[in-house]
Amino acid sequence: APEEIWVDCQDLVFELHKEQAEIEYINGNWQHSQVLVKFSIDRARNAIERASFENILVAQYTLAAQYDRAIELGQKSLHSLNIDFSTNRGLDFWKNELANPEVQKAILSSENWQEAQKMADSREKIAMKILRNLESPTAFVEPRLFVATIATMLKLSQTSGLTPESATAYAAYGLLQNTLMGNPQLGYELAQSGVNLSEQLGSLSYKCQTSMRLGAQLAPWTQSLSASLAILNEGYQ
Repeated sequence: APEEIWVDCQDLVFELHKEQAEIEYINGNWQHSQVLVKFSIDRARNAIERASFENILVAQYTLAAQYDRAIELGQKSLHSLNIDFSTNRGLDFWKNELANPEVQKAILSSENWQEAQKMADSREKIAMKILRNLESPTAFVEPRLFVATIATMLKLSQTSGLTPESATAYAAYGLLQNTLMGNPQLGYELAQSGVNLSEQLGSLSYKCQTSMRLGAQLAPWTQSLSASLAILNEGYQ
């Protein structure tokens, strides 16, 4: 019986529902996707399972330009995961840690990536996915919260290990170095580190995203137009 499956094979059923929900919204069937998500949230056994489905809604709300809803749900999910996420704490970390040249040097060093551990905590891994999906809505609605989003991702990457989402945080860190700190060359190098990290971690989707940020938002400040187009083309490919 269907209800027995949720008891006997819940891990498998959750993964199948999550995959189907993602496929449905990618194909434009958002209403069916949301039905699946809400149905699964009601059956979640813990905050991690619930947050993994709420993350799908965060992405959907963003694509529908419902940025406030995306941010509200993302913050709620992060709170349920006990992730310290706030504008003030994020900005404090930016001022106290991310402006440190040693931190920047560590991000730019591929040797440090090879030595760094991979993030193992399931709670923090889903938090990184949610934070990644909050990059766009926070950038559109509340720039200070965008800074806090990137700072929180970088802090988790530093303290708990790397995930594929760390690559997008590196690239966004580069953007902020250019726009906030007036360091276009350092920003370019940090964004390039994001592209390199996505390659090292085998994440083609994030290589595409980091290449877009590098080629469209940072390379034009320090590189020729042809070089910028080449970066975009490689990301597209």
